[in-house]
Amino acid sequence: MASRDPIINRRVSDVVAAGQTALEESRFEEATNQFRAALRIGTGSAEQEAIVRCQMSEALEKRGLNAEQLEAVARYDKFSEFARLSEQTQMHVLIRLGWGYSVNSDIPRAIALFNQAMQIARRLEDHSGMGACFFGLGRAYRNFSEIRIARDHYTSALEHFRQTGNWRKLAESYIHIGHINAFEGDFRSALLSVKQALTIIGDKDEANLLGRAYMYLAITHDNLGSTSKALNCWEKCIDYFRRAGNATFLAINQNNLAEKLVWLGQWPRAEQLMKDAIETLGKTPNVAQYGGAVDTLAELYLLQGKLDEADRLLEESLNILSTFKTGEGIEISTQVTIGRSHLIKGDPQAAIIHLERAIEICERWGDHHLLSDARLWLAEALLEMGDLKQARGIVESVQSSLRDAPNMRAWGLMMRMVAKVEAASGYTAAAIQSLGQSSSMFELRENTYACAVNRIVLAGLHRQQGNLSDAIAEVESALVTFEHLGAA
Repeated sequence: MASRDPIINRRVSDVVAAGQTALEESRFEEATNQFRAALRIGTGSAEQEAIVRCQMSEALEKRGLNAEQLEAVARYDKFSEFARLSEQTQMHVLIRLGWGYSVNSDIPRAIALFNQAMQIARRLEDHSGMGACFFGLGRAYRNFSEIRIARDHYTSALEHFRQTGNWRKLAESYIHIGHINAFEGDFRSALLSVKQALTIIGDKDEANLLGRAYMYLAITHDNLGSTSKALNCWEKCIDYFRRAGNATFLAINQNNLAEKLVWLGQWPRAEQLMKDAIETLGKTPNVAQYGGAVDTLAELYLLQGKLDEADRLLEESLNILSTFKTGEGIEISTQVTIGRSHLIKGDPQAAIIHLERAIEICERWGDHHLLSDARLWLAEALLEMGDLKQARGIVESVQSSLRDAPNMRAWGLMMRMVAKVEAASGYTAAAIQSLGQSSSMFELRENTYACAVNRIVLAGLHRQQGNLSDAIAEVESALVTFEHLGAA
């Protein structure tokens, strides 16, 4: 058989090397283009082609292109193609297939592929391969709501990456452990984990990895009550993902920042960011993230009194998430927002159905991040139904849990509900004091809308005491804020 032209061989080798360099230096779009060029030219062997496809799949993953990264290695689902490869390359192919199916929501298949790859990695005593398998399993189990199992896998991945000196994967493992800690409401531990990742990254130009680190750092600072730090981290995060060319994570964090800007009263910028995120995510297969962004815009419309538009978006969000195999966890926020919509429309009985659904999912998934909010809004609905005893029990339970694991996002709402329960129990003076603590927390976090809502609640308490002039002053002050924001 005639050998391939050595000039073409050399060219292929140069193109692949250029792709590997670009991948190493986090120039993911360039890496993808180089690997595609190598495949067009022809790699010369099935083994080399598989390696190039695995590297292209990784580059596509870093750009947030989930369908494309699976497509890059999908041919190895066929046994005839897979069997032609060496055992080492089979391991790499299985890992990339595992990632492809994981990010495209076929979690059981992803777990099976990672476990299959793990058997080869152990047989070869390949610590890099074992670390990659544990890392992939961590991601898969996290999305399968098995949070403790996910943390164990990420921790195991750390041990193998330490042995190989893979600082990127070490940093990424710490970032994901931080995410899990935040998910469970342990924000201080989350902060330590993410800062450890940033220390490992140091001054290296790793836009995609730094984007992920600052994303979780922003979420953690926000829940610990550090508004300025959270905003700074989100701006950095968005800049890094824009530099990395990761449109999906750029859009996700535009939506995250928008949610924060709603708190701060910057509604026009928030709405534009949400719409930009929805437009971007609507062009991708990331249905869960798209549904979440739609929910965020619906929440803003609720505050603006655009109830019909909000309800239309909430229905769309639930319909989208119902098509997602692991969408139930993402559904929590939408269920809470629907519950709030029913409360605004004066239908607490309908609100209870959706809020109880949100709590049920939170408890099953171990999502303490959203559990407090869902339970507090449920207490509000029960209070409006006249069930003071059950409402008090929920508020006291949330108060106890927040003392053990502080969440500044939930603390202001929790103290407002303490005040409402005290007022319903006839303790108006105590209610005014508790509401003052709530307002102080909202002021600290610069949540202008929530502060105005508290003024309306305070007006009602003053009226109960017969202080009508104070009640009128509070209402007038609240109305000025609502008018400035464009709130209903």
